Amino acid sequence: MSRIPGYILLFRSIKDNWVWRDPEFLKAWIWLLLKANYEDRETIMSGNLVSVKRGELITSFNSICMETGLSMKRARTFIKNLEKGAMIRREKGGKWARIIICNYDSYQIAGQGKGTKGAGKRANRGQAEGTTLINSNELNERINALFESWWDAYDKKRGKVKTQKKWVSLTDSEREAGKEHAPRYVKSTPDKSKRKDPLTYINGRAWEDEIIHPNTQGPPAYKKLNGNAKPQEPSLSPGYDPNQEILELNAAL
Repeated sequence: MSRIPGYILLFRSIKDNWVWRDPEFLKAWIWLLLKANYEDRETIMSGNLVSVKRGELITSFNSICMETGLSMKRARTFIKNLEKGAMIRREKGGKWARIIICNYDSYQIAGQGKGTKGAGKRANRGQAEGTTLINSNELNERINALFESWWDAYDKKRGKVKTQKKWVSLTDSEREAGKEHAPRYVKSTPDKSKRKDPLTYINGRAWEDEIIHPNTQGPPAYKKLNGNAKPQEPSLSPGYDPNQEILELNAAL
């Protein structure tokens, strides 16, 4: 088995998480963190080139069982619980799946996977001073504050609980993209009945969609005529002679 240099960061608050109470699940969670990319890469899956971003990994239930020692039933329960707790997102791809570690960038310092001396110094300084790294409570407060800001800007109050749970499972970059995109989308949909529900917006990754502004000019306005009124003949300039125009046209032909 190949050995990858570097390290991952574990917060002491992991002891408050449900994975801590189950040694097999704890081992499997640490394995996922170790296997996740520390930088964007590309790999071949089923003959196709697949982009795997930082904080993501490509795996399968068979691989999880083989690497962690979990039974197939326990592996499925483990992944289901991680999804339910908004710790990961899973995108199915046939025989394999993309696992996205939620909030990876918030608690894994960029560069730690390479085992650089600078990254180690930053980690040590953060643990000693408590300033560089963010603990889980501060992280949750920041994510929830960002959600409330987005929720108010989106201004369609439907399904807040489910929407917030989905919001927590997004990556930092996805949340920032949604926050930046929402005001422009709201402006393009002044009629709330035509605006996507908040959960639909997030599930559909609508921040990647083009903003299409409605046509504000509308069709040309027409004046309604009275029942007995007749359309007016086009006004002609003084001295206009239609017969003279016909003669000039025949001469030109």
